[in-house]
Amino acid sequence: MNGSLIDNLKKMMDYGMLGVYRRKQLIDEHSDIKTVPALIKACSIGAWLNRMYRLFDKDGNGILPQIESELFHMFEHPVAEMIDRLPEPYRTQATSGVTYYGTDELIDDGDNDIIITEDGYRVLEINAIAAAKDKAEQMNEYDEYNIYQNMNENNYVDKRQFIISGDNDYISVQDLIVDADKRRFKENYPELFQLVYKRNERTDLYRCYHCGMILKERKVGDFSCVSKECNRYLDKKIKMDTTAGWIMRDVVVQSIRYPGQLELKIKDVLEKAIEKGTVKSYDIWPGKWEGTNDTWDFRVYMSDGSILLLDAKNVTNLYWIINDKREYMDGAKFWYVVPDSKEKRYVDIINENIAYDGIAGCLKVRELKKMLGVK
Repeated sequence: MNGSLIDNLKKMMDYGMLGVYRRKQLIDEHSDIKTVPALIKACSIGAWLNRMYRLFDKDGNGILPQIESELFHMFEHPVAEMIDRLPEPYRTQATSGVTYYGTDELIDDGDNDIIITEDGYRVLEINAIAAAKDKAEQMNEYDEYNIYQNMNENNYVDKRQFIISGDNDYISVQDLIVDADKRRFKENYPELFQLVYKRNERTDLYRCYHCGMILKERKVGDFSCVSKECNRYLDKKIKMDTTAGWIMRDVVVQSIRYPGQLELKIKDVLEKAIEKGTVKSYDIWPGKWEGTNDTWDFRVYMSDGSILLLDAKNVTNLYWIINDKREYMDGAKFWYVVPDSKEKRYVDIINENIAYDGIAGCLKVRELKKMLGVK
């Protein structure tokens, strides 16, 4: 676990309130589901912080919650009560650095019900929690938010290129010795490394025969690929040689690594177009917030002086493209580029209904090649 005590304390409370909200949902729905991942995560952070910083009271009990009932008990009182129990200098740091310090109790856990207070609902509207609390995959939503926040702080392009490139979805201890690029990423971006990777605990790892992604294994012998199109190829899965190391988290594979493979294909097309002479140059992930975020995946300067804006999209629901809203440059043509595996009707429906009629369009990779005069 990386970051300062205060950073992890904030995460513990965010995960905690996200978990409280989910627990309330399950109770209200009379659900039989007993496990709430966000609550487990919050308690694991609390236990780690207690051990790491020796946060124990005079009776030897952990100051931070380590089990769900302790977490609920903490939120039933003003958060300041817990922070005031911390030893110096952590108490002073937390008083000024933790958003929740000035709040009253956030929940009322009584009569087998969970009542979230007014202060509690205000906390649930803060940053990442607001984006995650009403989603089925709450943990993924929250983790994805934190990953993008970290990527956007600085060196966005460098960070994103590493995550989508080559075989960086698994990094062994040996890799960090012999591979300067992998070692540089871990050393330069230690917090992002912890967000993107987790210690591998699986004994057998396999890659998808079709796309090369590491297969998920929900239970022993039950494999699936991040791409549903690939699951028919699982009988040809490729066994990996693994030693101790780190594996990319599922949320990163789903939201960055796998979509990035289409971006790499487009980049290869543009490089060939430069050799051919139809493209003069291109920028990767440029836009209004250039250097910290991207508006498009590519801004392409054509040899005839025109500009193309390209955005890679590999989504099952085509209405994510039809209803997409983003800025565009006056005089530039904006194309959504989709995989060649998409049906012609998929592309036709997008072009018939796209929000930016006459300004934006959709085409496949092979059609982009034809447009740019490359094979």
